[in-house]
Amino acid sequence: MSKETEKRVVVVGVAGRTGEPIARSLIDSRRFLVAGVVRPESVGKPAIKELEGLGVSIIPLDWQNAAPRVLEALFTDVETVISACHPAAIADQAKLVDAAKAAGVKRFVPSDWSAIAPRGALKLEDMKHTFHDYLFESGLPYTLIALGTWYDGIFPPIPPYIAPTAERQLIADTVYHSFGTGQVKNTLINRLNVGRLVARVIDDEDTIGKKVLVNEDEASLDEVWSLAEKYAPQLAPLRVRVSDEDVERTIIEGAASSTTFDLKNVKFIKGLFNEAMKSLYISGHNSEAAARADGWIIARERYPDVPLQTAEEWAKEYYGGSRR
Repeated sequence: MSKETEKRVVVVGVAGRTGEPIARSLIDSRRFLVAGVVRPESVGKPAIKELEGLGVSIIPLDWQNAAPRVLEALFTDVETVISACHPAAIADQAKLVDAAKAAGVKRFVPSDWSAIAPRGALKLEDMKHTFHDYLFESGLPYTLIALGTWYDGIFPPIPPYIAPTAERQLIADTVYHSFGTGQVKNTLINRLNVGRLVARVIDDEDTIGKKVLVNEDEASLDEVWSLAEKYAPQLAPLRVRVSDEDVERTIIEGAASSTTFDLKNVKFIKGLFNEAMKSLYISGHNSEAAARADGWIIARERYPDVPLQTAEEWAKEYYGGSRR
């Protein structure tokens, strides 16, 4: 595809753990011209320099405090705007929507890079649902994209555990906790492969106005632990089964610990985490069956030619030489 026919895409939050691999995949597809918005202090990060080397145009901008005219100019002649902002900035995406609509953007993809959950199930997802109301009312064309849970967030790590984020470090003691009966299915994906399917979704005009689930496989917690123990048997005694009653207690304590979305509050974070585990492994909100019933398109079924990684393939690669 020539430069003249490639579709222009802007990824807001391209320095993040989701935005960066999405931008890479968009470039790899050779169907898009990609620009990435990063906070000015993130420009020097090695990952951003790598993206720039691949052909991503890097735009240093504090978008949350930028003037509307600046954002509108940024989105002029852009086909798709993809938001990969931090959860704390979910509500501020209204500024992106207003600018995208004014600029004539053809599709907006909000920062929904997490599991499916109905209203009332998760505090974080309720923030997204509230923003969706604003997006729908705006009339801006959109596609909602939910994700399977990241493999590296669900498969138990081999000790010592080093948390990938400050928030996860606060609840590092929960990393071997197991929830529900162990039989409830949950969708899964390698974070680094998310963009393979996202590239196809945003190149498909029939997904405008639709909800799309992007995942590579699905598995219950018993199946996850079975694979973990197959390739790293030393993990077997580390599994800690948490009762449904303890889950509910932790959720209640977390809600009572803060009246704000406080990502430095351990009780609050543990409450959010247990809400998520209840949704995934007790209520089963993020299974493919639940997604279909709620009108979600399953991307791996729609694009069967996209190379994907099964849970077993990921486990074998992840645990590697640790098998005995």
